[in-house]
Amino acid sequence: MDMTCVFFGLFHNMYCAHGAEMAIYYYFFTGLGVNAYILGWYVYKCGYLKTSIYIHSLVHICANIANTCLAAGHLTTTPIVHLLLK
Repeated sequence: MDMTCVFFGLFHNMYCAHGAEMAIYYYFFTGLGVNAYILGWYVYKCGYLKTSIYIHSLVHICANIANTCLAAGHLTTTPIVHLLLK
């Protein structure tokens, strides 16, 4: 359930970032976060639990920076809001 919410939130924000003023920064930090997630999983599977915890914290740091960049700029579209207002 948790990963499903993350998945839908991520793709909603990626859709909203398309054409946004700060889109390149959003995609950059989101990409770093996704790579940190993959690396953290790999390190965990190799048996380095403590290191994987630190790497996983980078996922959240990168995601927060990405969302802050997205919110700081002008959004051209917010599809969920448009659906709710109809």
